[in-house]
Amino acid sequence: MRGKAGMKQFGIFLLRAARAGSLIVFCVVLYALFQRCGVDFQSLAAFTQQYVQRFGNLGIALFFVLSGIGTFFFVPRQVLSLVAGYFYGWKIAAVTVSLGAGLGCLLSMAYGGFFGKKFFSAENGQAHTVP
Repeated sequence: MRGKAGMKQFGIFLLRAARAGSLIVFCVVLYALFQRCGVDFQSLAAFTQQYVQRFGNLGIALFFVLSGIGTFFFVPRQVLSLVAGYFYGWKIAAVTVSLGAGLGCLLSMAYGGFFGKKFFSAENGQAHTVP
């Protein structure tokens, strides 16, 4: 029994390690592609900063909604925090990402409450217990 539990935990670790590794490989490939194409990172940063600032408060509201949806779909909040901190500064980013995470949790709870009722209710009317 202990061997099966250990293998299951190792499988979970391996899955997470593969996801992290794929993210690192993606970033390295993207960086190499930008270097090969001759993208100037300083001009790219200035361009994106100006582009995002054009949206003003609407951009912050959109980021709030998108970070909520991202949290619902398991986008790592660290990535959302880094992006928001880069574009909006730490004060606005802290509030926006925190509220967006709350929105994502509310979406998850609503989804679970709506679709999970059938799963957690038995045919005889008694609820299943979660160990």
